[in-house]
Amino acid sequence: MIKIHLLISLLFSFISLNFIPGETIQDDCKIVIYKKAANHSLKALIYRNHRSQTNKKQPVFIFIHGGGWEIGKPEWGRNVCQRYSSLGFVSISFEYRLERKHKANALDAIADVKSAIRWTREYANDLNINPDKVVAYGFSSGGHLAACAAMIPGFDDPGDNRNFSCVPNVLIVQSAPIIIFEDNGHFNKINNLSSVKDCSPLEHIRSNLPPTLVIHGSLDPYTPLWSVKEFEKRMRRFGNRCELHIYDGIRHLNWDSVNNKVFEVTDKFLISLGYMEDK
Repeated sequence: MIKIHLLISLLFSFISLNFIPGETIQDDCKIVIYKKAANHSLKALIYRNHRSQTNKKQPVFIFIHGGGWEIGKPEWGRNVCQRYSSLGFVSISFEYRLERKHKANALDAIADVKSAIRWTREYANDLNINPDKVVAYGFSSGGHLAACAAMIPGFDDPGDNRNFSCVPNVLIVQSAPIIIFEDNGHFNKINNLSSVKDCSPLEHIRSNLPPTLVIHGSLDPYTPLWSVKEFEKRMRRFGNRCELHIYDGIRHLNWDSVNNKVFEVTDKFLISLGYMEDK
């Protein structure tokens, strides 16, 4: 009888650890509604390696998709999330409000990404993750949003639990517009909403920012090379760790030919921070 009670207790402990209210299972991930905003239910797609030890708190790898704040979906992060979940992370790809689908704007998206990171920390026990090992990886406009969460005050959702920080412990951005300026198309999306400088990570560099990896193509027509070089320079001037890796001949989206090299650089960066074991 004692053994039966013990088994039941352990079973309920396991369910509590791995179940978040409202979640569903689809293919290789769990889907959770992490936020409701303006009548929209926003999804988090959670990927984990079920062979990992369930009693060990894992680092978390957050993926923020691109799409110019207009289009996109969290399913775009499937491959990268699967990869890092196989390497010891709990990986989460988040949906956020978009211009076309939700009639939203870039400031709404910033608020949602901040909410996503806070939600991750709030549910750290249920997710079985270490809330002090949160990696935010953003591609294109997703990189801008991840950088905003890491660096820029304000633009918070009033419904957020502010007891939890929206600042990731590690920031990785790829093809990211880390400066919003007048002549590259990004300016007009924000100009009538807020001061553009308020939304430009380059304008908010200071000391004690998360270690940052910047991945960029030399021929990117939307996020010019000089901007990430200036970003790296200012980050280091303030004593922050910042690594910039430029890939010759790569434009904004055509990364397939160097994907393995990008993963190698990213892995090395995470290993150096103690988030991954050297293979």
